[in-house]
Amino acid sequence: MPSGEIATSEIVHDALKSGKQLFVPYTYQLSQKVDGQPPSTMDMLEVKSIDDFRDFRADKWGIPVPGEDSVDQRPNSFGGTGKSEGRWPQAPQRAGLDLIVLPGMAFDWNMGRLGHGKGYYDHFLDRCQRQTEQGQTKMPFLGKTASRYIHLTHLTQPPPVGLALNEQLLPREDFVPTDDTDWKLDALVLGDGNVLLPEDR
Repeated sequence: MPSGEIATSEIVHDALKSGKQLFVPYTYQLSQKVDGQPPSTMDMLEVKSIDDFRDFRADKWGIPVPGEDSVDQRPNSFGGTGKSEGRWPQAPQRAGLDLIVLPGMAFDWNMGRLGHGKGYYDHFLDRCQRQTEQGQTKMPFLGKTASRYIHLTHLTQPPPVGLALNEQLLPREDFVPTDDTDWKLDALVLGDGNVLLPEDR
C-alpha cells in the first residue's frame, strides 16, 4: 500500500460479506486525449466477490487491482463496462455510488485532504459531478449532518469520507495545501473510531 495510508482490505471483505455492491479504484493511461482530463485517469470497477478480490494483484502503488484480462467485463460506476476512457455513457438510473472512501497522506480539521499529487480522486469527483448535472446519477457526497461524533451508520445521506490513522490528522492550527481543484471531505473516519465532521473544526 502507499506509504502513510491506512489499509482497507478488511473493509472490502466486510462490505462484500454484507452483500454490498463494491467498486475499487483502477488507474490507467487514456488511449486518446480527452479535453479537460490528464493523460491518465481513474475509474471505479466492480468487485464481484471475496474470491474475485483475492485474485487481485498489487499495482505500482501496492493497491490491489483486477487483472487486465477482466477489466473489460467489469461494470464501472458510471453505468458502463470496463474503462470509461475519461467519459461516461448514458447511465441507467441505478448507476452512481452511495459512498466514496478517499485515502490520503494527511488530513486537516477543515476537511482538507492531501493525496499523492496526481489528482485522481479530484478528477473522478469532477466527472461524477458533471454526470449528475446531466441528470444521470446522484452525487455520492452531499451528506451533511449536525451531530458531533457519530457512528457512520447513523449518517442520513451518503457522504464522501476520508479514512485516516489518528496520526494523519494535523493539529487544528495546521492545514494541508489545497487549491480550487481539490474536493473537501464531508466526514473523516479516524483510527479510534470517531467520525470528524466539518462543524467540529
